[in-house]
Amino acid sequence: MIDKRTYSLLLISLIVCISHPSKVYADNATDSPPKTGQLKLQEVWLHSTGKGYFVYQATVQQETEFTIPVRSDEVSDIVRHAIVLDPESKGRVTMPSKPDPQTPRTTLPSTSTLADLLLSMRGQTVSAVDQLDETIQGRLVALELRTEFVDKQKVEYEHITIATDAGLRSLPLSSIHHIATDDQAFNDRLNMALDRLIADDSVETTEVSIRFDAGKQRKVQVHLLREMPIWKVSYLTTVDEFLLRATVDNTTSEDWNDVRVILKTGRPMNFDMDVASIVRANRQTIARPLPSLRVAPTLAESNAWAMDSDASAEDLDIMNMTFGGESDPFGGSGGDPFSDKVGGGGGGLGGGGMGGMMGGSGKPRRSSTNTKTNLNLLGSSKAGNSTDQAAGAALVVTFDKVDLPAGKMILLDTPIGKVNGEIVSVYRAKDNDSQPMLSLKIRPDVAYVLPAGPLTVYAGDTNYGGEAIMPAITPGIDRLIPFATDQAVRVRRLPIQRSSVNKNVELFANKHQMKYETLTTATISYRINNRDVDPKTILLEHPRPTEPTEVVLGDDSDTEPTEDAIRFKETVPASATVQRDVVEQRLVKHIRQFSDISAVQLEELIGDDSIDQDIRDSLKEILQQQTDRTDLTAQIKQAVANKEQATKEIQRITQLLRPTVGQGNGLSAELLKRYESRLIELETKRDGVMQSQAELIDSLKAVEQALGINRTPSGKTKIQRQQNTMQGGMF
Repeated sequence: MIDKRTYSLLLISLIVCISHPSKVYADNATDSPPKTGQLKLQEVWLHSTGKGYFVYQATVQQETEFTIPVRSDEVSDIVRHAIVLDPESKGRVTMPSKPDPQTPRTTLPSTSTLADLLLSMRGQTVSAVDQLDETIQGRLVALELRTEFVDKQKVEYEHITIATDAGLRSLPLSSIHHIATDDQAFNDRLNMALDRLIADDSVETTEVSIRFDAGKQRKVQVHLLREMPIWKVSYLTTVDEFLLRATVDNTTSEDWNDVRVILKTGRPMNFDMDVASIVRANRQTIARPLPSLRVAPTLAESNAWAMDSDASAEDLDIMNMTFGGESDPFGGSGGDPFSDKVGGGGGGLGGGGMGGMMGGSGKPRRSSTNTKTNLNLLGSSKAGNSTDQAAGAALVVTFDKVDLPAGKMILLDTPIGKVNGEIVSVYRAKDNDSQPMLSLKIRPDVAYVLPAGPLTVYAGDTNYGGEAIMPAITPGIDRLIPFATDQAVRVRRLPIQRSSVNKNVELFANKHQMKYETLTTATISYRINNRDVDPKTILLEHPRPTEPTEVVLGDDSDTEPTEDAIRFKETVPASATVQRDVVEQRLVKHIRQFSDISAVQLEELIGDDSIDQDIRDSLKEILQQQTDRTDLTAQIKQAVANKEQATKEIQRITQLLRPTVGQGNGLSAELLKRYESRLIELETKRDGVMQSQAELIDSLKAVEQALGINRTPSGKTKIQRQQNTMQGGMF
């Protein structure tokens, strides 16, 4: 690698080669052509974004020219990024120019059939020899199909017409056994068409030429940035080492011999932009003003320009061009130098006094028919795939003396030092509810992020363990990567055991409320059975519950909280079973109206000796009030039913005693007396029931008032209740 500090970085002079190479170097032409040299590929930097940085080196003394084959679609990248390092002079880079869109393309002859080829030869000077060996010379005019009748059968013949010195001569094509042209340009195009028929489907390539001037013997370098396939990463781990395996493809047309290959991750911005194609400005086409052809114009014509017979009012507007304006090499103020509109400013190309020739207030009658080319700087960008890593933590891996032929792929292995890894069994119920997974636990002690990629695990040199997808790993962070199921261990989760305890009970008589806390405990037991002949270490991951539920960790040093789980380390002896109990607790605060507390809960609180005796006595009163309220409510319902029954009987008897018009009620005096006595009895009973109902309602109101129940004018109770939502965990 040349010490770049000894060089002065020179900008590249890019010369577009359109004609002969001798014209390209006319300014430095010598009597003898430059020496042809061979650049040595020293280094290849491959970025994870799909870019390759190629470093070439050579030793020169006399004038030397080097060539590097590249794909045609790489020319734009080379134009933008190429660097030439020469301590003596300025290196010059040249390459073939792309086709000019205004230059007619070469039309190749059609070779599908003889007729198609002859049609392509029309206008050429040809020599045709017929079956009588007569040579006809002239220019090929036409090829036509003629119809003749032979024995009443319709027959079609192809005839050619040749313009000879004696005139046109037509003869059947079948009578010609030889035809040729002396036009070497046509023969060259014919050979090009034939070459394309036998050409393979290889990628179109071109050559980049770099020329260095004569001087003292020195080392020079050429740096090229080219589009390359993204190098792929995978990992392989054994008992003794952790390997990074890079897959590199050489898609160039040159072999890499004894080359240093440097692989790098990161996320540099890059894009693709076509700067090699020829671009021409779109210019507005306007009508040419015609001078007056009249010697003595009439009075009506003295203030107008003389136009052609097709002129219109819009044609006259074109001539209203204002001279003068601000000096602007690309147009008037606010104008667009690349717009196809004439108006838009007081100036134009040239500015100043003649600036108005492209500006002014005129409106174009015709717009340019040239096709616009939109250069989308960002829309066509091709951002390569990059590894998910932090900025400034790029991975750089160097491989020396790499030999990779063109069109081949190579696997490059390198050990990743300072990666602490071990194989452990990890139980995750969401992945497998009965078996743990064999996992690779690693902690990279490096300064860069390991990019994501597939991982192959070998328990020994030849003992295949399994495969996994390793995510991008940040330095200093433990990661568990499962790769196989542990068949020697079974895990069974037992039914959950729950219990609840009320604590911190407080009564507020003025608000008729009780505040208390409920501590609910859930015990989740995992029974781990090791069937192996060796002891096993199991990492049991218990899902982290949502708040307010928490896992009780205690003083257990074998626990490790993670983002979404609590990890317990359990050592299981050979052929043994152990049980790990995980305790979850949830403390919920409650506010209850006296009337909302259930009798069962009141009885539990009254029987809890941990609660103060005064509070327990008050709870007994609340329980008795709730019981009284229930009894009074039932008695009121029964009184209402008795009243309704007495009322219905009174209505029935009253109906019987009502006399019929003109006939009386038809009852005897004795029966009438009995009904009247029954009616008085029922009315007395109803009055008593109503009195009792009123007394019961007064008693119920007193009890409900003590419980904090307010009644609306309609008599219905209106109780404020606070709902308590049960959240999270195993509850």
